[in-house]
Amino acid sequence: MKKLTFPALSKESEQKALELLKRTCEDQLKQYPEGYESDMKALQNPALTYNQRNCIVFRASEKKVCSFAVGHMV
Repeated sequence: MKKLTFPALSKESEQKALELLKRTCEDQLKQYPEGYESDMKALQNPALTYNQRNCIVFRASEKKVCSFAVGHMV
């Protein structure tokens, strides 16, 4: 498979794109009333259904990715 590469349009456009991504991740994190740790605790409940467990794992993963992005961007 051929690797696709695209040159940066400009330093300013790259900076704006990163700022937008960071704000988007921050906004997404604000949508959750509780943090990642709460999801990890919820996963300890043995009464969770398969679907409930998958939903919590998905939500926790999204929080983790967004938190990482926010913490590692400009």
